[in-house]
Amino acid sequence: DMYDTAIKVDPTDESAYLELLCGVYLKDDIFTASEAEELRTILISTVNGDTCSNQLKSNPEGYAKFAYELGIAYFYCYEDQGNRNLASKWLKDASESDYLSDKQKKRAEILYKLSEISNIGTTDRTGDSKYSYAEYWGDLSYLVQGDIANEDNTTTALIVYRDFLGQVMTNAKKFQVAGVTREQMEADLDIVEAAIESIGLVVDESDERVFELYTDCLEDIEVTKQAVENAYK
Repeated sequence: DMYDTAIKVDPTDESAYLELLCGVYLKDDIFTASEAEELRTILISTVNGDTCSNQLKSNPEGYAKFAYELGIAYFYCYEDQGNRNLASKWLKDASESDYLSDKQKKRAEILYKLSEISNIGTTDRTGDSKYSYAEYWGDLSYLVQGDIANEDNTTTALIVYRDFLGQVMTNAKKFQVAGVTREQMEADLDIVEAAIESIGLVVDESDERVFELYTDCLEDIEVTKQAVENAYK
């Protein structure tokens, strides 16, 4: 395999890892279990007496970039559903790095926190909520602020927006009960809709992966607006 060979020539260089992950595995927007296992096999393989993963860590900037992208791939794209448990380690490493932009680091921190939460809105034995839907809204809201397409890339932006819309669609009533106002939800929906429309001005229909994400988001916007309206009836 070309990428396997390139990685093993210089396991400290992040470029081949990122090309394999972002350019090959995520070309269809799905990070399959077999792809994840193939990547894991490369990471734990030994070259010159140490694993590729450990040698990549000796390049902290490169490792941070890779951990960030892999964490997002697991969180949103694993088996087309996302797997927060598998994302956790990589998001933690990314969030603790000093080599990402402030926005990327904060995004990694929030996604790491979400990956460590098994139940939203449940209470512990004292009756206190461990992580409320109000807190969940605050974190989801933060994730869609700013120009994600410019800070990261168009694909990551659309994946984040699609997930946000899905969460609001599913949990609008729970957010309403938790005290999130209709104005808050609609304000963030406006932000997301404007960002999607901005991407639509430059999206290339020949890039099937990005165009499909874009059209999914357009469809989800309308359904999500209706879900919010229903939640406040």
